[in-house]
Amino acid sequence: MRSYPAWLEYMCFGSVVLAFFTIPAAISGVATLIPDLGATFRTGLADMQWVFASYLLCSAGFTIFMGDVAGRFGMPVVFFWGAVFTAATSAGAAVSPSVELLILMRSLAGCAAAAMLATGPALLSSLFQDQRRTRVFSCFGAAIGAGLAFGPLISGGISEFAGWRMVFGVYAAALALCAIGMLPAVLKLKLPLLNSPIDLVSAVLKIGALMSFFFVLIEGPEAGFGASSIKIGLGLCLGFCILIYGDRRWRSPQSKKKPLGMFFWAWCVSSVFPSLSFFAVLLFLPTYLIF
Repeated sequence: MRSYPAWLEYMCFGSVVLAFFTIPAAISGVATLIPDLGATFRTGLADMQWVFASYLLCSAGFTIFMGDVAGRFGMPVVFFWGAVFTAATSAGAAVSPSVELLILMRSLAGCAAAAMLATGPALLSSLFQDQRRTRVFSCFGAAIGAGLAFGPLISGGISEFAGWRMVFGVYAAALALCAIGMLPAVLKLKLPLLNSPIDLVSAVLKIGALMSFFFVLIEGPEAGFGASSIKIGLGLCLGFCILIYGDRRWRSPQSKKKPLGMFFWAWCVSSVFPSLSFFAVLLFLPTYLIF
């Protein structure tokens, strides 16, 4: 028997599916904006790559942290505010007067998008059961694939007729619709909460390690891998990795969490390797070819 009204379930479903179409579209579609961004800001290869990488790194670094936050405050609430802040920062990217501010807005958008990435699938899993869950997740997967596939087409078309700033404006409007669609669930949906600690330290260490590592990869070819800034970046990356290892070792005797199974790790690996090849070809290769 259905626990919640059908309209509430499907409003949540529509918001999650639209968000998981828009987020991949915003990632793959920005690759088509490279020439326009370079011409507008008169900048080089490294800055253009940071426009892409900052979004991806921040979303990856804060997803686990956002999962902890959702356990404390509720998945609909975290998804709603993630959509609100992602829409706001996408609008900020649309009006950015400098490439530095654009990178900052994209970084903040990635942090906010992590809230939706952490809660969207879990929210669908909580609302839908049995065969309905299978159909819902089939649509969910199709939305992700469609977003990645049609993102360049959508962004290229909008940029051609209305300019690259309108691309970020359209994504902001779509994410605002996601927030509006999730609002009834925030007010009416009651899901069990967890009294789990919010591990901000771990999230900051992970994002620091990722940022410093990609700083070396992105800035190294232009500045030279022997440059002092690159050496500092390598040192920071190594330092963050040591701190992450030490943090895990310090917590391990106190941890009471159940170990994750091999099926979970196999699922993680199966998603990582296709992503590495996909984003390397989609984002970085066109950048090098154009510049």
